Amino acid sequence: MTGRYVLPDNSLPKMPCFVCKKPLSYFPIYNTEAGPSCGRHGTPKKYRNCSFRCEFYEELAKNVLFPCCYKSNGCLEILLPKNVAKHELQCKFQTFTCPFECPDEWKGFAGEILEHTESKHPGDVLTDCCFEVDFINNYNKIKLMPYLDGVYLINYRCSGNEKILLCTVTKLGYEPVDDNMNYKIIFEDSGKQFNHTVYSDLNDTVCINITAVNATLKNPTAVLASIEVFQMEPIKDSDIKNANSGLLRHFECIICMDYMLASIYLCATGHSICDRCKDNVKECPTCKSEILTKRNYNLEGVVSDFEFPCKYEKCSFVGKGAVMKEHQEKCNFIETDCPFKELYGCEMKLLNMDLSGHIYKEHNEHWYDGGSIISCPFSFAEGFTIYEDVFYLKYFSKLFKLNFSFQNSSFRFSIKLIDGYLEESSKYCFVVDVLGTTNCNNRLWYSKNMIDGKQDTKIDLAFIDDLIGEEVNFRMFVQEK
Repeated sequence: MTGRYVLPDNSLPKMPCFVCKKPLSYFPIYNTEAGPSCGRHGTPKKYRNCSFRCEFYEELAKNVLFPCCYKSNGCLEILLPKNVAKHELQCKFQTFTCPFECPDEWKGFAGEILEHTESKHPGDVLTDCCFEVDFINNYNKIKLMPYLDGVYLINYRCSGNEKILLCTVTKLGYEPVDDNMNYKIIFEDSGKQFNHTVYSDLNDTVCINITAVNATLKNPTAVLASIEVFQMEPIKDSDIKNANSGLLRHFECIICMDYMLASIYLCATGHSICDRCKDNVKECPTCKSEILTKRNYNLEGVVSDFEFPCKYEKCSFVGKGAVMKEHQEKCNFIETDCPFKELYGCEMKLLNMDLSGHIYKEHNEHWYDGGSIISCPFSFAEGFTIYEDVFYLKYFSKLFKLNFSFQNSSFRFSIKLIDGYLEESSKYCFVVDVLGTTNCNNRLWYSKNMIDGKQDTKIDLAFIDDLIGEEVNFRMFVQEK
């Protein structure tokens, strides 16, 4: 059996990459006359002709557990080299440099970038997601755009001579980008009479033909550009709603008129009823006969192979019976109440797809970035209670609800997947990081796999009382296993 070895801390300074000064845990490793370089950035060009790959080192190091390169920021993970690249890309403790010319060479966590830019570079923030475009001169500009529940870096470069504009929209932070995330750039003349729209995948660069845009906008004197980020639903080529509209009526429950996508029951005469309505009525509304426990297995078999359109307007998803049933429980186009309706009296009606953006903009005190520290006042006095607080965070385009409370000498932390499918939650684990109030190196790091879309964690006060003073400091976040 192959052993695994933890690299001692005191050996790390002896083997850093000469370029980034980080551990040689990111393969491939190359040796140069200036020293070893890691795979985080590749070998500098001037050393490429006189470098060689350290295959012997890689063979020795592949079973060594290295600390995360963000250990000094608080990360406690230790990793095999094969897992380093994925972890560092998503590590909650990674820091980002200021994307603008910053005299103090600012660095901070993902959740701090917008605040820093608004304070130090207010002219570079696109608060309304709109900016004026110069199609004549050559330039390279960077802007920061807060949009819904994220912060995006906009880089647009114009070559007036070649008549092209290159634009890249990148999401900042540690959250991996869903393959279905896209952005569009809408060009308009100053009077907003004409528009020209281009689309691209998020993080990709789109090349825009300036001549084509000018022609569409009728050669305007000024051009305005606005950017929107959105998630595409999977779309199938067939137009099921039109092709099978006659057949689909046979799959409708005679009571609720929804498609019968799960168990189908019969009345004594033979009419079919869905499993939800069976428990709510005593007799068939069509013939007044008794509702039986007998199932319509023949129709259920057809449902399992038949493709249905989603019942929610504007949704283009198409799927077979069981798949559609699951989709409709979490469809982006379901209308829902604001989760803070009872707490704050917010009467907004929202589509599922707009929920996270609404919380981020209207209830930002409950929006949480997993890298930031939550501080709550605390007292060891008998009977002291911290009432439940609620936070929302987004990870890999999935919305999670976090709860925290202190009662009966115990802290309770819980998480629930809000807008994803339950089986997806098995990919994630819930992390609670309790920090010492006087020394952040003293801490409790607790990680537990999510089950059925949720996880509850209880930590007794006696277990962490030495970490708590007049307040309790902690982080909560989601990460992939």
